[in-house]
Amino acid sequence: ADPSNTATGEVWYNSTTGTLRSRLATEAWASGAPLAIGRNLLGRAGTQTAALAIAGYDISPGNPPQVRTNVESYDGSGWSTAPVVNTGRYGMQGDGSQTAAIIAGGINPTPPEFKNTTETYDGSSWTTSPNTINTTRGYVAHAGGPAASTASLLFGGRVPPGPASTTASESWNGTSWTATPSLNNTGWGRYGCGTTTAALAIGSGSPVSGTTEEYNGASWTTVNPSP
Repeated sequence: ADPSNTATGEVWYNSTTGTLRSRLATEAWASGAPLAIGRNLLGRAGTQTAALAIAGYDISPGNPPQVRTNVESYDGSGWSTAPVVNTGRYGMQGDGSQTAAIIAGGINPTPPEFKNTTETYDGSSWTTSPNTINTTRGYVAHAGGPAASTASLLFGGRVPPGPASTTASESWNGTSWTATPSLNNTGWGRYGCGTTTAALAIGSGSPVSGTTEEYNGASWTTVNPSP
Protein backbone atom coordinates (compact mmCIF):
# COMPACT_ATOMS: atom_id res chain seq x y z
CA ALA A 1 0.00 0.00 0.00
CA ASP A 2 0.98 3.66 -0.20
CA PRO A 3 2.95 4.82 2.86
CA SER A 4 1.09 7.15 5.21
CA ASN A 5 3.86 9.73 5.64
CA THR A 6 5.71 10.62 2.47
CA ALA A 7 7.92 13.52 1.51
CA THR A 8 8.00 15.37 -1.79
CA GLY A 9 10.19 13.51 -4.26
CA GLU A 10 9.86 10.07 -2.68
CA VAL A 11 9.18 7.19 -5.06
CA TRP A 12 7.77 3.76 -4.14
CA TYR A 13 6.23 0.66 -5.68
CA ASN A 14 2.63 -0.21 -4.75
CA SER A 15 2.44 -4.00 -5.06
CA THR A 16 -1.38 -3.95 -4.71
CA THR A 17 -1.93 -1.81 -7.79
CA GLY A 18 1.28 -2.90 -9.50
CA THR A 19 2.33 0.69 -10.10
CA LEU A 20 5.34 2.86 -9.40
CA ARG A 21 4.17 5.94 -7.52
CA SER A 22 5.65 9.18 -6.20
CA ARG A 23 4.69 12.30 -4.32
CA LEU A 24 4.94 15.54 -6.26
CA ALA A 25 4.64 19.09 -5.01
CA THR A 26 1.89 21.20 -6.55
CA GLU A 27 2.65 24.88 -6.98
CA ALA A 28 0.79 27.80 -8.51
CA TRP A 29 1.65 31.03 -10.30
CA ALA A 30 0.65 34.29 -8.66
CA SER A 31 0.55 37.80 -10.10
CA GLY A 32 3.45 40.01 -9.06
CA ALA A 33 4.23 43.70 -9.36
CA PRO A 34 4.48 44.95 -12.98
CA LEU A 35 7.55 46.49 -14.54
CA ALA A 36 7.61 50.28 -14.67
CA ILE A 37 8.33 50.07 -18.42
CA GLY A 38 6.60 47.34 -20.41
CA ARG A 39 8.94 45.60 -22.87
CA ASN A 40 9.82 42.31 -24.47
CA LEU A 41 12.93 40.50 -25.70
CA LEU A 42 14.75 41.83 -22.62
CA GLY A 43 17.72 40.42 -20.76
CA ARG A 44 17.47 38.99 -17.29
CA ALA A 45 19.62 38.04 -14.34
CA GLY A 46 19.19 36.85 -10.76
CA THR A 47 16.60 34.86 -8.86
CA GLN A 48 12.93 35.05 -7.91
CA THR A 49 13.60 37.48 -5.06
CA ALA A 50 16.65 39.32 -6.43
CA ALA A 51 16.34 39.86 -10.16
CA LEU A 52 17.22 42.31 -12.94
CA ALA A 53 15.14 43.17 -16.03
CA ILE A 54 17.62 44.51 -18.58
CA ALA A 55 17.03 46.77 -21.62
CA GLY A 56 14.63 45.28 -24.24
CA TYR A 57 12.06 46.53 -26.74
CA ASP A 58 9.49 48.99 -25.33
CA ILE A 59 5.90 47.93 -26.04
CA SER A 60 4.15 49.96 -23.34
CA PRO A 61 0.89 51.70 -24.35
CA GLY A 62 1.27 55.37 -25.23
CA ASN A 63 4.99 55.09 -26.04
CA PRO A 64 6.44 54.85 -29.54
CA PRO A 65 8.22 51.50 -30.10
CA GLN A 66 11.79 51.94 -28.95
CA VAL A 67 14.84 50.08 -27.71
CA ARG A 68 15.53 50.73 -24.05
CA THR A 69 18.66 51.07 -21.95
CA ASN A 70 16.56 50.95 -18.77
CA VAL A 71 17.22 48.37 -16.06
CA GLU A 72 14.89 47.50 -13.18
CA SER A 73 15.67 45.60 -9.98
CA TYR A 74 13.23 43.23 -8.21
CA ASP A 75 13.36 42.48 -4.48
CA GLY A 76 10.65 39.83 -4.32
CA SER A 77 7.78 42.28 -4.02
CA GLY A 78 8.35 45.19 -6.40
CA TRP A 79 10.54 46.71 -9.12
CA SER A 80 12.78 49.75 -8.70
CA THR A 81 14.99 51.71 -11.10
CA ALA A 82 18.58 50.49 -11.48
CA PRO A 83 21.55 51.91 -13.45
CA VAL A 84 21.04 51.86 -17.23
CA VAL A 85 23.14 49.84 -19.67
CA ASN A 86 25.53 51.66 -22.02
CA THR A 87 24.10 50.23 -25.25
CA GLY A 88 20.35 49.74 -25.72
CA ARG A 89 19.47 46.38 -27.20
CA TYR A 90 17.01 43.50 -27.29
CA GLY A 91 17.33 39.78 -28.01
CA MET A 92 20.64 39.74 -26.12
CA GLN A 93 22.31 37.30 -23.77
CA GLY A 94 21.62 38.30 -20.18
CA ASP A 95 22.55 36.31 -17.11
CA GLY A 96 24.23 36.30 -13.72
CA SER A 97 23.05 37.67 -10.40
CA GLN A 98 21.56 40.98 -9.26
CA THR A 99 25.01 42.24 -8.27
CA ALA A 100 27.17 40.43 -10.86
CA ALA A 101 25.46 40.34 -14.26
CA ILE A 102 26.46 40.20 -17.91
CA ILE A 103 24.84 41.05 -21.26
CA ALA A 104 26.25 40.43 -24.75
CA GLY A 105 25.11 40.63 -28.35
CA GLY A 106 21.60 41.71 -29.25
CA ILE A 107 19.87 44.02 -31.73
CA ASN A 108 19.20 47.76 -31.99
CA PRO A 109 17.71 49.26 -35.18
CA THR A 110 20.30 52.06 -35.00
CA PRO A 111 23.30 50.99 -37.16
CA PRO A 112 25.11 48.77 -36.63
CA GLU A 113 21.91 46.81 -36.04
CA PHE A 114 23.57 43.70 -34.64
CA LYS A 115 25.69 44.16 -31.53
CA ASN A 116 28.84 42.34 -30.47
CA THR A 117 29.54 44.32 -27.29
CA THR A 118 29.67 42.86 -23.78
CA GLU A 119 28.72 44.71 -20.60
CA THR A 120 29.20 43.63 -17.00
CA TYR A 121 27.38 44.85 -13.89
CA ASP A 122 28.75 45.03 -10.34
CA GLY A 123 25.59 46.09 -8.56
CA SER A 124 26.20 49.80 -9.04
CA SER A 125 27.14 50.41 -12.71
CA TRP A 126 27.51 48.79 -16.14
CA THR A 127 30.95 48.61 -17.76
CA THR A 128 31.55 47.92 -21.45
CA SER A 129 34.16 45.19 -21.77
CA PRO A 130 36.98 45.64 -24.30
CA ASN A 131 36.35 42.02 -25.30
CA THR A 132 33.45 41.54 -27.73
CA ILE A 133 31.77 38.27 -28.68
CA ASN A 134 33.41 36.47 -31.60
CA THR A 135 30.23 36.13 -33.69
CA THR A 136 28.07 39.28 -33.86
CA ARG A 137 24.42 38.23 -33.39
CA GLY A 138 21.01 38.77 -31.82
CA TYR A 139 18.12 36.58 -30.62
CA VAL A 140 20.74 34.46 -28.90
CA ALA A 141 20.40 31.57 -26.47
CA HIS A 142 22.57 31.30 -23.39
CA ALA A 143 23.33 29.32 -20.24
CA GLY A 144 25.20 30.02 -17.05
CA GLY A 145 22.82 30.92 -14.24
CA PRO A 146 23.86 33.01 -11.21
CA ALA A 147 27.55 32.35 -11.88
CA ALA A 148 27.33 33.61 -15.48
CA SER A 149 29.32 36.79 -14.82
CA THR A 150 32.40 34.55 -14.81
CA ALA A 151 31.12 31.43 -16.59
CA SER A 152 28.59 31.88 -19.40
CA LEU A 153 27.78 30.09 -22.64
CA LEU A 154 26.25 31.86 -25.66
CA PHE A 155 25.00 29.91 -28.69
CA GLY A 156 23.01 30.20 -31.90
CA GLY A 157 21.25 33.39 -32.91
CA ARG A 158 20.51 35.58 -35.90
CA VAL A 159 23.46 37.12 -37.74
CA PRO A 160 23.80 40.07 -40.13
CA PRO A 161 23.01 41.16 -42.73
CA GLY A 162 19.60 39.43 -42.79
CA PRO A 163 17.56 36.56 -41.39
CA ALA A 164 20.45 34.11 -41.56
CA SER A 165 21.30 32.17 -38.41
CA THR A 166 24.43 30.69 -36.89
CA THR A 167 25.40 27.50 -35.08
CA ALA A 168 28.36 29.20 -33.40
CA SER A 169 28.86 28.74 -29.66
CA GLU A 170 31.27 30.55 -27.34
CA SER A 171 32.03 30.76 -23.64
CA TRP A 172 32.86 33.64 -21.27
CA ASN A 173 35.37 33.23 -18.44
CA GLY A 174 34.85 36.60 -16.80
CA THR A 175 37.32 38.34 -19.08
CA SER A 176 36.97 37.18 -22.68
CA TRP A 177 34.98 35.00 -25.08
CA THR A 178 36.36 31.75 -26.54
CA ALA A 179 34.87 29.76 -29.42
CA THR A 180 33.43 26.39 -28.34
CA PRO A 181 31.99 23.48 -30.39
CA SER A 182 29.11 24.52 -32.65
CA LEU A 183 25.49 23.43 -32.47
CA ASN A 184 24.33 20.75 -34.89
CA ASN A 185 21.21 22.62 -36.01
CA THR A 186 20.83 26.15 -37.31
CA GLY A 187 18.15 28.57 -36.10
CA TRP A 188 17.57 31.59 -33.86
CA GLY A 189 15.20 32.47 -31.05
CA ARG A 190 16.13 29.35 -29.08
CA TYR A 191 15.64 28.86 -25.36
CA GLY A 192 18.84 28.02 -23.49
CA CYS A 193 19.42 26.88 -19.92
CA GLY A 194 21.99 25.12 -17.76
CA THR A 195 25.69 25.79 -17.22
CA THR A 196 28.80 26.03 -19.37
CA THR A 197 29.35 22.27 -19.05
CA ALA A 198 25.75 21.04 -18.95
CA ALA A 199 23.46 23.10 -21.17
CA LEU A 200 20.32 22.71 -23.28
CA ALA A 201 19.40 24.45 -26.54
CA ILE A 202 15.67 24.07 -27.10
CA GLY A 203 13.51 24.86 -30.11
CA SER A 204 13.94 27.60 -32.68
CA GLY A 205 11.89 30.55 -33.83
CA SER A 206 13.22 30.53 -37.40
CA PRO A 207 12.88 27.95 -38.73
CA VAL A 208 10.22 26.95 -36.21
CA SER A 209 11.47 23.75 -34.63
CA GLY A 210 11.28 21.66 -31.49
CA THR A 211 14.87 20.48 -31.88
CA THR A 212 16.73 19.96 -28.61
CA GLU A 213 20.48 19.68 -28.12
CA GLU A 214 22.52 18.87 -25.03
CA TYR A 215 26.01 20.22 -24.30
CA ASN A 216 28.44 18.41 -22.01
CA GLY A 217 31.29 20.88 -22.12
CA ALA A 218 32.89 19.21 -25.12
CA SER A 219 30.19 18.79 -27.79
CA TRP A 220 26.52 19.29 -28.66
CA THR A 221 24.31 16.21 -29.14
CA THR A 222 20.85 16.24 -30.72
CA VAL A 223 18.33 14.51 -28.43
CA ASN A 224 14.56 14.02 -28.34
CA PRO A 225 12.77 17.14 -29.61
CA SER A 226 10.27 19.12 -27.57
CA PRO A 227 6.60 18.59 -28.59
